[in-house]
Amino acid sequence: MYELGVIGLGHIGVPIVNGALSGKAVSPDQVILYGHHLERLEPLLLAGASAAKNEIEVASSCHYLLLSVKLQSLSELLPKIKPFLRPDHVIISIAAGISARYLKNALGEDTKIVLAMPNTPLQLGFGTTALSRIEPATQDEFAFAMRIFGVSGSAEEIPAELMNEVIALNGSSPAFFYRITQIFADRASQYGFNHETAMRLICGSMIGAAHMMLSSGTSLDDLIQAVCSKGGTTIAGLTAMNDAHLDQALIAGMEACTQRAYELGK
Repeated sequence: MYELGVIGLGHIGVPIVNGALSGKAVSPDQVILYGHHLERLEPLLLAGASAAKNEIEVASSCHYLLLSVKLQSLSELLPKIKPFLRPDHVIISIAAGISARYLKNALGEDTKIVLAMPNTPLQLGFGTTALSRIEPATQDEFAFAMRIFGVSGSAEEIPAELMNEVIALNGSSPAFFYRITQIFADRASQYGFNHETAMRLICGSMIGAAHMMLSSGTSLDDLIQAVCSKGGTTIAGLTAMNDAHLDQALIAGMEACTQRAYELGK
């Protein structure tokens, strides 16, 4: 019996397994994998993980089953694995918009579930993952899921009813940050900056600002004011952004992201 089984080895599944192995959250001989892209499996197999012939072999031979498949594949996968699940199985799902109720309707009311929303910086060990424990999953079982993701960055427990809302904060937000950076970098190029230089300046500032927000013990309002001087450049920039309705644009993006998550879960 394997400790961790993984179905789906895409751009999130592979880094999750890589992180779990390198962070020693689980030993390679306790991992069994199934995915359609054999080239993605090879490095994990070289590390000591096992390959399954199909999804059923994974589901029938592990304790924790991580589902890392595309949304359109999930509805086909769940009835396929249901007959092979045991009472001690713990299903870990990273599918955006898919609720515990959806999974229980498909797999059974007594299914142990952990919902997880990771993000792509996990590929470099800087991911943030929001997780929620769904009874009858135990605290110990949830702690294992937290370790699997936490070794590739950080993991936070949140209420299950906020799993759709967290996507804008966590799962999708890297794309929002990339878009903002792209706007800054494109404008910098128009000013005459070399692209690589501009990226180092922008990204370095973002990293530093993130550390200030997390570690300085100072409120966001005070941090903003610390950069501003009366009649100065920062005030001019913030005023122009406010006049262009930056707040409304960002909130609209968050709301659209959340709404789509609810639509996907229907």
